[in-house]
Amino acid sequence: MHAAVLEKFGGPHELVLKDISVPDIGPSDVLIRVDYAGVGEWDIFEREGGYAEMLGID
Repeated sequence: MHAAVLEKFGGPHELVLKDISVPDIGPSDVLIRVDYAGVGEWDIFEREGGYAEMLGID
């Protein structure tokens, strides 16, 4: 599947378009097909690692 992958937190060049495999779905998971996606004003904060820092996630 095609995906925009955030390989590491940082600037705008850390977001890479890739073909990745569809993840394995477990018994309590749901796979949702997305045809279109948008960009929210909070996405820059996420890309720069703001939420990870706020939640103590590397």
